[in-house]
Amino acid sequence: MAHPGGTAHPPARPWLTRRRPHRLLERRLRPPSPGAGHARHLGWPRRRGGRGRGRAPGLPVFRGDPLDDADRLAAALRSLGDSAWPAAAASPGAVAPDVAAWRRGWLRTGEGTPAILAAAQAAARWLREAGEGDLARPEPQQAILLAAVLLKRRRRLAQVPLVFWSGAGPGERLPHPSGDPAAWPGLFLAHVAAATRRGLEVLDRLEAAQAKLATLAEGARRSSSLPAAAALVLRRPLVTAPQLAKDLGLTHQGALLILARLQEARIVQEVTGRGSFRAFAV
Repeated sequence: MAHPGGTAHPPARPWLTRRRPHRLLERRLRPPSPGAGHARHLGWPRRRGGRGRGRAPGLPVFRGDPLDDADRLAAALRSLGDSAWPAAAASPGAVAPDVAAWRRGWLRTGEGTPAILAAAQAAARWLREAGEGDLARPEPQQAILLAAVLLKRRRRLAQVPLVFWSGAGPGERLPHPSGDPAAWPGLFLAHVAAATRRGLEVLDRLEAAQAKLATLAEGARRSSSLPAAAALVLRRPLVTAPQLAKDLGLTHQGALLILARLQEARIVQEVTGRGSFRAFAV
């Protein structure tokens, strides 16, 4: 299973506890660019062929806030589907509304309700409006993007949660909820619950690995690199022998011996199935 952080070097965790499982459902954000106002970068995976190491292919990168202007909104929406409502209309004779005026009203969706419910309502509202105002069929993943934007605008989340892509693998699209956008909030919250369960499964696996590593490290010599290697294995989605050797100042053979010991203890497993390049994960 892919590591929720989605990068080769996720941030160190203070350590994981059941009081903070949401940290497993977060993606790292890029720092805000000058002149971006209060909007921050949404750290979605890069497209295939991009230079972002360790990122899943097939999904776009959005820099800044897609609601900043009509061109940016249209580009963000069209990267996920055909509809660019309200930035543009594909219907013959249809006139798209003023984006600034639409944005003001849309951002007030669900005021006074919890942010996650407001995001679900905002997604349903966009699906309904786009379906009525444009021939280009709105896609669920477009609505999910806008829901994430609303959460960021309300500053309720420091990072964009993984729930927004939990239901779709590389190159896949989320199923259309129904012809009635009113059904969307229920499906949206079902994805929230599914992503939470996935995060807790990963948390269970990491906690079990932590317990095994603690037992293994108890019998190690004081000069052993095993405790430091254990910390790296728990923090990173993938570990390779060259990477481990470089980070811990070991020889390549020494790193291989540590990984072999962790594999023998069933703490890590080889995940590539290749002989020339081998990587290990909890």
